[in-house]
Amino acid sequence: MENAQKLHREFVRLGGMRNKLKNRMLFILPEIYRSGIFKKYANSIEIYARKFGDIAETTVIKRLRLEKNLENKPCLKAVIEKVGVHKVALVAKL
Repeated sequence: MENAQKLHREFVRLGGMRNKLKNRMLFILPEIYRSGIFKKYANSIEIYARKFGDIAETTVIKRLRLEKNLENKPCLKAVIEKVGVHKVALVAKL
């Protein structure tokens, strides 16, 4: 039973790390798009994000559309890294 608990804790820990890393990738995605870095590795930003970050195309589109709503809201933009793009998108237009 102890081994099962260790495996569970490790799985939960890795899942949390995965979320933090994905949120960080979504935070920097607009800069990658603006700089055009992705063109060296893929035909589109959606393909780049899927191939190198395992990020769904719909999430990439949502993140890039959200950027124009966050231009004058740096604090809200910074929260993407902590809570994710979906939660920020709910309040960005308010």
